[in-house]
Amino acid sequence: MKNVSCFELYPSILDAEKVNRLLLEVFPFMHTSLNDDGGLDMYITKEEYVFVLNELLKLNNYALTMPDSFEEVNVTLTSLPIECAIVERYSVLYDLMFEAEYVSKEVDKNTMVSDKEMDKKYSEYLIGKKFSQAFDIGEEYQEYLIKVSKGI
Repeated sequence: MKNVSCFELYPSILDAEKVNRLLLEVFPFMHTSLNDDGGLDMYITKEEYVFVLNELLKLNNYALTMPDSFEEVNVTLTSLPIECAIVERYSVLYDLMFEAEYVSKEVDKNTMVSDKEMDKKYSEYLIGKKFSQAFDIGEEYQEYLIKVSKGI
């Protein structure tokens, strides 16, 4: 057994499986698992959790600038619905993430978790699909993420 950082999320809006799929689309290297109680366990550090929130906040802020109707903006009829769908798909995650609760959890040795706080090897780092170039995380970890994400 090993002791790890974990955020437990019991989504009230969507089911845990759907939330897990959405999170992994945006953060493909996040380690998650569905638990027996109908919730989702995210094996990430507090710093990585803040990173996820900041990235989702960017989408949420973008959603707030979306026009209520097509007449308010000069766009083609095809581009706006696609943008709306993309934003709506992920901005709901931002609200849901505030329902997550941090716990220290014991898991078996085969459970994949972020190892950011262990030995500083960063072999199982968390990275998003980068909504921007700025990462709101520690400088050393930021440099590492930029280095290893080249070519992704």
